[in-house]
Amino acid sequence: MKELRQTRLAFLLALVVMVALPTIGHAAKGGVGPSGVEAPTIGACTQVNDADSCPPGATDAPTGVCVTWTAPGTGTTPTKYSADFECTLDTSSVSFDFGTGDTSTHLFVSFADMNTAASLASGGTITDLTDFDCTVEVKGLAPGRNGGRQNNPFSETADCGTIPAP
Repeated sequence: MKELRQTRLAFLLALVVMVALPTIGHAAKGGVGPSGVEAPTIGACTQVNDADSCPPGATDAPTGVCVTWTAPGTGTTPTKYSADFECTLDTSSVSFDFGTGDTSTHLFVSFADMNTAASLASGGTITDLTDFDCTVEVKGLAPGRNGGRQNNPFSETADCGTIPAP
């Protein structure tokens, strides 16, 4: 009987973890965050040749992605942004983020930097994102002494496409 109670408790705990964990630390899309920052409007995630092509230009031999967005029109003005990537291939997936250090509304991330971030985020199990399908969403941040919590809402998701072989 004791084993049955422990099994039921373990099952309930697993269920709570499966339901609650995906929402912890990841604000909903749209709306206003606790620090008064609204979600930016996603523009696109385009594969580009280099940082000089961001905002997007030619794409004949892409070396990274350019993420673009529009700053929120009202609410607290973000002082920087976080671009959160999700890359999947079959049953493997990895999440990582890059940030701006200022109010720029675009961000270039090289495929090499994405591979490094994926390796760090996955504990070294994913080191090459070739053939992974990646998406990105962006949120504004307004940290500081009175900035409040930074679990601000994310933009809608943009598709970055399949990462090509180097």
